[in-house]
Amino acid sequence: MTWPSPWGRGVPSWPLSCSVMTAKHLGPSFEIHGGDVADSVTHLDQQLALSEAYHRVAPVQVWLLVGTLRVNGRKMSHRLGNFLTIKDALRLYSAEAIRLFVLSEHYRGPMEFSREALQVAQRSVNRLHRTGHLLQRRMRETLPLNGAGTAALSNVSSLEAYRARFRAAMDDDFNTPDALGVIFDLMDEVNRTLEQGPEEISLGTLSAMDKLLRDLAGGVLGLLPSEPGALVGEDLVVDLVETLLTLRAQRREAKDWAGADQISNRLDELGISVLDGPFDTTWRLRE
Repeated sequence: MTWPSPWGRGVPSWPLSCSVMTAKHLGPSFEIHGGDVADSVTHLDQQLALSEAYHRVAPVQVWLLVGTLRVNGRKMSHRLGNFLTIKDALRLYSAEAIRLFVLSEHYRGPMEFSREALQVAQRSVNRLHRTGHLLQRRMRETLPLNGAGTAALSNVSSLEAYRARFRAAMDDDFNTPDALGVIFDLMDEVNRTLEQGPEEISLGTLSAMDKLLRDLAGGVLGLLPSEPGALVGEDLVVDLVETLLTLRAQRREAKDWAGADQISNRLDELGISVLDGPFDTTWRLRE
């Protein structure tokens, strides 16, 4: 794709290609444009100038330019060979764990990749899902005790404060680390509430907590299923697999290698990959 010009042979530039592609697929003006902070002075400024000069409108309302992803202090790149693709990462960690890892740092700052950080993110997601599962189970148990008439009642006055704090964090230049802090504070309150006896807490309170947790952690951040009841089957699998992995660890500690391998092989037959790392054992369901 070349053409003659007064200055020599013309070829499509990267900024021009992006201007054409965004206009074709998103229109002359759209809401959010991603990109790399390092490109903002060159490529993105040129793209902005080209698009606005041609369409006579600002092409983008919000520029969401991210910092560099680094490994051991160096930029992750194909050229250096120090990269992990999303496809490979999904073989080791859940999509929710990868999302939490990315959201744990402010989008404009540099992010240091490490398997240890992703393992921490996976454990945090597992805790969040576990809390959601216990909350939904308590709701099912509370219904026959308190009746449907309590569904509109909630005795937790602090829930709207969590929503307000979450909104303030997201309005503060997409401050996802602070937003995650709100999610985990809410999770701690949910767990404290679940420690109360069934006669001490209404179905309305549980329902309000469940909705808020699903709205913020699920609907906005994508770390939790946003539909009620979606965690039940998933967390049953989590509980069963983690129980088997505890038994497997006990077999390994006792040097019963045959018994440990029997558990691993059976999980593999069921479509569950067990991954022994230097610090932790993780697992995932194969597609």
